[in-house]
Amino acid sequence: LDNYRVVENGWLFPAYDSKGSWMYWINYSNTRESNKKYLNVVQSKQKDKLVFGLDMLPDALDKNQLVWVEGVIDQCRLASYGVPTVATIGTHVTDYMKVLSRRVQSNIIIPDNDASEKTAIGRDFGARLQKELTNARTKELTYVKDIDDCYTDIPEQFFWIVDQLGGEYDEELVFGELDN
Repeated sequence: LDNYRVVENGWLFPAYDSKGSWMYWINYSNTRESNKKYLNVVQSKQKDKLVFGLDMLPDALDKNQLVWVEGVIDQCRLASYGVPTVATIGTHVTDYMKVLSRRVQSNIIIPDNDASEKTAIGRDFGARLQKELTNARTKELTYVKDIDDCYTDIPEQFFWIVDQLGGEYDEELVFGELDN
């Protein structure tokens, strides 16, 4: 892959469809400007499917619930604990997202809490996404910016969220590590 969008100082995440077939690459870097955190290498026919974590769809259909977050790292955090999660990779709501939301009974949105005195981008996006998706409700984070920060900064709250969303983890292992 000889494309500046793939190799420019970031982590490469392969995006898969619901059957586990590779679709495109996502290059993520938290050191780039906020509007350039994600550099997606996508074929034009896939532009409307910029949803990361579609390989979690079979689990979402089994649980009849899908969790929506903004970022790839947030999706990876929740998915690693068995929570069917997709990332919107930004704040654009597509028709594909609307169709996807109709495949489950419950859509739970956890927007970024990146509000400053001037903006409330994450919360505004969460409210807009809730209006656009079927059977959606929002769970807002209060003390941290996003799910990944919650995991790092307030792990007890993160694992409470995982419990609420039906995820799984070894409580003795997790909380034993927290005590050390």
